[in-house]
Formats: sequence, C-alpha cells, structure tokens
Amino acid sequence: MADSEIMGARWGEIQPNGTYVLGKFARMDPNDPQGAIHFDADAVGAHEQIEVTKPDSRYQLRFVAANRIVTFLGIPDAPNGKQVRCFESRPADARGPSESPIIVTMPVSGLIMATVEYIEGGRHWQSVPLTLVRL
Repeated sequence: MADSEIMGARWGEIQPNGTYVLGKFARMDPNDPQGAIHFDADAVGAHEQIEVTKPDSRYQLRFVAANRIVTFLGIPDAPNGKQVRCFESRPADARGPSESPIIVTMPVSGLIMATVEYIEGGRHWQSVPLTLVRL
C-alpha cells in the first residue's frame, strides 16, 4: 500500500453460510458538525473519499472532504469488550488507539480489511472491520 491512497470504505458482513456480503459505501457530509458516518452511498464521490495514510507506525483513515478520521468503536467503548457495528469520527488531530487501524489484505479473497486490535489492562479488544476498496 502506498504512503497515501484514496479509497472507499464499505461495511461488510459474514452471512450464516460463510459468504461475505459488502454493503454500501461510507459517506460523511463535511457540513455535519457531528461528523456522522452513513453507509448509504452507491458509489464513491467527494464525500465518500477516504485517505489511507501511515503517518507513523500506525495507519489512519481520514474522510478527505470533512477532514475527520474514522473511529472504530468497540475497543474499550463496547461493553465487555464485545464487537459493535458502529463507527464514529473525530477531528483529524485527535488520533488515539481506536483511530489507528491494522490494515491487512485477506489471502484468499483479496479484500483489504481495516480493524483495530490491541490489549489494554489485560483484555483483548477488537473492532468490527471495514472493507477498503481501491478506486
């Protein structure tokens, strides 16, 4: 992956039969002061573009038009360390553990997945992944 790459992000879900179904693209309105992320776009336009960077040893996903980074909720935010299907955003200068995903390419499907995983206080935390799509 390049030092900086513009991509789209989709919600994905594993079905009971084991297949992986991709949902719609993530979108953020730059005029929304709350920075809400909506998974309702059919294609990637200006409000759906996510810049994937690695400013240090960790990755970062930033909505370009809104200049906000993706927060993977469910790391200590979820009760009992369970996975949640929720993402938020924060200002670009407010990065912490839940804004710094691990990005991997799945060997069989080739899907590019972004998730957060770390151990804090003796507990293992993991977020639900986003699927990144090259444009």
